[in-house]
Amino acid sequence: MDIRKESAGYAANRTAAHGVMGARRRQRGMSLVEIGVVVALVGVLMAGAFVGVPAIMMNLKANGEVTDLQEAAAGIQRIAMGSAITMPPSGTALGAPAAHALGFYPSHRFTSSTGSAGTGGAATTINGLKNRFNGDITITPLDAIVTGQGKGIEILSKAVPTAACVKVVGAVAGVFDEILVGSEAVKPFRGPLNMATLATGCAAENPDVTYKIALQ
Repeated sequence: MDIRKESAGYAANRTAAHGVMGARRRQRGMSLVEIGVVVALVGVLMAGAFVGVPAIMMNLKANGEVTDLQEAAAGIQRIAMGSAITMPPSGTALGAPAAHALGFYPSHRFTSSTGSAGTGGAATTINGLKNRFNGDITITPLDAIVTGQGKGIEILSKAVPTAACVKVVGAVAGVFDEILVGSEAVKPFRGPLNMATLATGCAAENPDVTYKIALQ
């Protein structure tokens, strides 16, 4: 037997074994590092989602609110100017059923309930009118939209979130003649939108917004 060859073979086997064990140790260490990185990344993504998703949802609601108000303004002008309609006295809010019947606001924003089926089938009752943020909306006819001016319609939209207020009002300022945020006239009658006053008014927590449109 060649002792030198045997010794060399033994040394080679030990070196190979150490290499495999070392590689396993290195692989095990890298896996732990990788797991730590993944966990950290997941944490960052989840934190971003918690912040980003509500903002995205609010933006979608604000866009929907803008569309609803634009449709309402167009519908009010078209219906009120195009035919003789009966409305309550100036300053008396239209009930939700009357506003729905007149088509003064997009129909999908009205809340309703369905009663039990009778001879003529189940009856649907209009219960209320809501904005995209679940605040109540009231629609009121005015004999004088402002002193010395003609008739108009007032839309009061309650509890508009601060995060959406500036965007919504800014986007619909061109289709309404006067806008108030809280008690602040952010757009005086047929005047320009005052951005500084708008920012101040919208800074209040969930302010009410009043939109007025003249019928002549």
